[in-house]
Amino acid sequence: SNKGRLKINPDPLSRMNTYKQDSPDKTEAGGVLLGRFILDSKDKIIDRVTVPMIGDKRTRTRFLRAEKMHQRIITSAWNKSKGTCHYLGEWHTHPERYPRPSSQDIKNWKEMCENNSIV
Repeated sequence: SNKGRLKINPDPLSRMNTYKQDSPDKTEAGGVLLGRFILDSKDKIIDRVTVPMIGDKRTRTRFLRAEKMHQRIITSAWNKSKGTCHYLGEWHTHPERYPRPSSQDIKNWKEMCENNSIV
């Protein structure tokens, strides 16, 4: 069955790539994914991401998003788009060449799927 496709536009992909943990001194980074639902399909497009901000907590192996700062961007994008730009999820880096989701990542995904109708 068609579970939909996900497209990540070049700008958000490029912004996330700048935070790759490709040296031992780099800490985890993350933010939220913002984008659109394609009418009459299950497809989604990521148009924008937030990046680390003041108040986020970052270590080599952990990223905790400061909710207020990122929420301001989510709300602003929603308002400016007249309700077409949506929060689609979260992203963060891992200090691995081939990142694997942690048990916490998997737990968070399951909770999002259970509690959120946009997934």
